[in-house]
Amino acid sequence: MNNTITQYYIYPAIGIARVGNSETEFYIGPEAPEQKIPTDFKYKDVEGKVKRQAARFRVYGLNAQGEVVKEITDSPDVKIEWQVHLANRKAINYQFNNAMDLGSLSIDSKLRNSDVTILEEREKKLLIDSGIRTIQGCNEKNNTKYQFDSGKFYAGTAYQREVYLGEVQTDDDGRLLVLGGRGESNSFDGRQATTFANNEGWHDDVSDGTVRATINVNGQSHTAQPAMVVVTPPNFAPGIRGVVTMYDVISDLFYSEDLITQPGGTEFYSDIYPILKSLVDNQAVNLGFYMMFGDNAPANFTEPELLARLACSSEKNRPLRQALFKQFRLPVEQTKEQRIEEVGKISILEHLGEHVNLANSQLSNSLNKAVAQVQTDLQADKLPPYYGDAYGDYTDSPLVGLSLTQTQYIHLENWANGDFSQGEQPRSVSGLESIDLNCQPHALTKANLQECLGGPFHPGIELTWFLRRISMWNTADPIDKMRLNILPTNIPVKDFYGPILTPNVALESMFNASGPGTLTRFMGVPWQTDEGSCRSGQDYDQAYYLPTPSYWSARVPNQVLSQRSLDRIKDTQLSDLQRLKHFDYRQDWLRFLREHKQDPRYSMITNWDKVGIVSKQSIPPISIGKTEINSIWVESEVNEKYLVNDPSYRQMLNMESLVRFEHATEQEINKAEEEFKEKIKQLERDDIAAIEGNIPPRKIKSRNELL
Repeated sequence: MNNTITQYYIYPAIGIARVGNSETEFYIGPEAPEQKIPTDFKYKDVEGKVKRQAARFRVYGLNAQGEVVKEITDSPDVKIEWQVHLANRKAINYQFNNAMDLGSLSIDSKLRNSDVTILEEREKKLLIDSGIRTIQGCNEKNNTKYQFDSGKFYAGTAYQREVYLGEVQTDDDGRLLVLGGRGESNSFDGRQATTFANNEGWHDDVSDGTVRATINVNGQSHTAQPAMVVVTPPNFAPGIRGVVTMYDVISDLFYSEDLITQPGGTEFYSDIYPILKSLVDNQAVNLGFYMMFGDNAPANFTEPELLARLACSSEKNRPLRQALFKQFRLPVEQTKEQRIEEVGKISILEHLGEHVNLANSQLSNSLNKAVAQVQTDLQADKLPPYYGDAYGDYTDSPLVGLSLTQTQYIHLENWANGDFSQGEQPRSVSGLESIDLNCQPHALTKANLQECLGGPFHPGIELTWFLRRISMWNTADPIDKMRLNILPTNIPVKDFYGPILTPNVALESMFNASGPGTLTRFMGVPWQTDEGSCRSGQDYDQAYYLPTPSYWSARVPNQVLSQRSLDRIKDTQLSDLQRLKHFDYRQDWLRFLREHKQDPRYSMITNWDKVGIVSKQSIPPISIGKTEINSIWVESEVNEKYLVNDPSYRQMLNMESLVRFEHATEQEINKAEEEFKEKIKQLERDDIAAIEGNIPPRKIKSRNELL
């Protein structure tokens, strides 16, 4: 291999950071596909504040053939100067109504904060931009000059607010760390938030922007190909992926444009298993998924015996594969084709043998029947059980439900037909260093995008619909086409395209390049109202048997297994049936934000850091019937203020403690009764202290534990 470095690239091409309100602690986001998350990792600090996720960027030196020679790190002969520019353009942008690439379904958008009419005034009041921050060297941190803290909302008025968007640091080797905001959202004049995405007068502290680097090697200066960083809301279910990830969406785009070559053939473990595993994993965050795909369910695709059948291409397993394949919703393009086919079929059948001179009413009836047929065949009860881009705006569109990408669907069809190889089961890796050097750049980008949802884009959690526009991408790059077009430093971002933004203007002019604040400008403002609004099926129709579909369960959970349920599952003195009850008992993740009939959309703004984070916990092996559990996804790190003064839980402890009395002596029972009464009194005293001083309440032992 030629070891002469001729060009420098920053990776990941898109890095994902997440907001958090911990003053001192953060963690680095995933840097390799299948990177193992340490079991029992804490996502909150000792004060119960959410840790930020930092995005780490590296520079790689490539030869003329595009092969990686080495990663460039800081040394006596090599210096890296990083330049980062973050901005928040939500308030100065247009409203989000729906994705603007949906053809006739797309809706015009008005300006947010349209009462601010003068363009110069809009920029001053509504654009939060601290400019560029520069950093170099190793272990640079905790310096105000590295903070994005000079941006202001409603600058120059009596309502002016300074908004901290984050900061930059470097690690031991001079790599860049980008940390985002604190998760703070406010209105400039105290007005309440009332909508899911377009709250007038509001701002938050998510952002995005450019990452550039200048490399000085023995006195010679080189400019690296730039990247983008996106600061997103927290991940409340880290380690659980969407059935469709943003990497799936972008890969599908590049395959369809023949810009990258697809791996040959279909492999079960690389192309099919991730889809099925995501359905199973989402049991931890949605009760409907638990009932359909969870432990002990017939469709638990990770159960060893069923998994072996699914991974085997033998003819005897074809009926199973075909039956499962038919449960998946057709991709959008094929749905459109089927609509046309249904129209033609109905028209021919109804008018066979007649002069085909359809009256408008006849044509209308045919079209309505075709639409109804397609809806029946393709929509509500098909997989995956997620809402689609058009949900809430339309009822007669294939886009009301989320579809797999065309690429995913083709692989699924190949698999159903037995045209696939098994491949190798995915193995978790400890980090980027376990990946071959030449594969590291793409692995960094893939790992970041896999942890972003690929729909529904209404507008979404991390990124949104316009990344599926090929015009956004630097397809002329000879080395790596999966990099965004980035505006030069001397060209400002354009914010105004007229008082009304039409889909045609947007697609033609707005989504051709990225600059500071452009990737997040259509996201909900503030982000908390969107996440507090977009829930699951029973939130919108309580007659549903299951709480499906879901919007974004893999990031914003719907129903969860609580820590208290897990505590009861661990009690081996209880019968298997009683422990199974606790295992099956899933609670509303936002239940704490609904107290006193509060609107969770608004309560989320001030209490988002207090809700639980669903994470995997290791536990002593538990056998319940035929099920053995060694680890479990559970709602963890809930703020203690939500766990005090719960008489229903004490009632449960009282009743379950009776299990010990059958074999206890009268003296033991009396002693346990007295000790238990004292513990209850102490718990009540702790409740009062916790409410008054936010002191964690003392854990109470049940009678079972006292006997």
